Amino acid sequence: MDAFKDGGDGLSQKDELEVVYTLDKLVAEFEKRDVRVIFANLHFWAGVLFSLKENWFCYINSRFPLKTQKWTLGHELGHFILHHDSASLFTDGVFPCAEADAEWQANRFAAELLLPKRLVLRILDELSVDNLKKVFKISQKFDVPIDAAAWWLRELNLISSKAYQYFLSAYREV
Repeated sequence: MDAFKDGGDGLSQKDELEVVYTLDKLVAEFEKRDVRVIFANLHFWAGVLFSLKENWFCYINSRFPLKTQKWTLGHELGHFILHHDSASLFTDGVFPCAEADAEWQANRFAAELLLPKRLVLRILDELSVDNLKKVFKISQKFDVPIDAAAWWLRELNLISSKAYQYFLSAYREV
């Protein structure tokens, strides 16, 4: 389920370690698909994607940090691309572990889009660091939440389950 069907990410050698997707680029991806993105003060959700009378809307919580908004946009874009034919409402979910789960699939999509494996590996190859530094470096370099970076590194078997559990308990960004 590669976010980049052709296997590439469209980056040249010169800029391949720059941020792959910004908030504006993610919003443009929704607009190409006729999905209206609205940033609003939501009570507790990071984001919600839904269809109303054959029109799609994606609400993103404007109270959350920009990196959380970015991750949420990537996640909701994953829901739209992968699941819009099977459901009309998607809300926040926890980071589940079952690959058949729509929330896991949307997280995987967001990770492949925002943290391409090839670039993550290149950054980590240049470093000889512990799990803590790996997660912080990836979070900072790709401008994504720490818990999302930790989840993706765990999915790629680049940090241990124990380290991932530590990040979940100690560094939850909202």
